[in-house]
Amino acid sequence: NYFMGEHRYFNQSWLSVDEDKTGQCRDSQVRDHAVSWLRNLSKSDGDQPWFVAVGFRKPHLSFASPRRFFDLYPANQTRLVDNPYA
Repeated sequence: NYFMGEHRYFNQSWLSVDEDKTGQCRDSQVRDHAVSWLRNLSKSDGDQPWFVAVGFRKPHLSFASPRRFFDLYPANQTRLVDNPYA
């Protein structure tokens, strides 16, 4: 996996990755696994209640996200708000 090998620690705090080339980000893997559990549980005929907790480990440095999310907000069309604390 791209994220656990030589590229595990990035030199930048923001990074877009192409999951088709790198494999899924950890959060995408967690999401897909949770969705699979929910689909299976929703098909059950049981009358017992159930609960699923899903934990995502991000955000943390580095902020590596699938490229499709960065593409939603082109940098040349995005204006950051003024932040007196930054």
